[in-house]
Amino acid sequence: MKATDLMIGDWVLSFPDQCRVDGIICLREVHTADEKWMAIVHLRGNKYEQVNIGILEPIPLTPEILEKNFGKYYNRGGFHCYSISKDEKIHYMVEDRHPSAAPDNRIVFCRVPGVYICDVNYVHELQHTLRQCGIDKDIEL
Repeated sequence: MKATDLMIGDWVLSFPDQCRVDGIICLREVHTADEKWMAIVHLRGNKYEQVNIGILEPIPLTPEILEKNFGKYYNRGGFHCYSISKDEKIHYMVEDRHPSAAPDNRIVFCRVPGVYICDVNYVHELQHTLRQCGIDKDIEL
């Protein structure tokens, strides 16, 4: 991963643990001006660790994670849809026909039914799309 892929609060993997990014810092070597981007991550048991961003891995977004956070899917035109709430027009659709970088399925983020916005393959991308739409939702893994 790169520093530009992350925001504070994102879920990522720092093997073997799932952790949350609590800060992003840049360390500069005084004599060479080399930069090293680090993430301060929150591990289980309220343990904090400073890790190189390059070793962090994204967490694949699965239908199980969507179901845990948005409830059971409903079938809509051959898609499995997960909605934030019954009143929200934002929902996530799993399309089995087009595999992508995600290990299971292509996960498509939609703001208005029928209007495609972007692919969401990882948990941190899901978090970014919610934030960009002004939705404050804590994602559970």
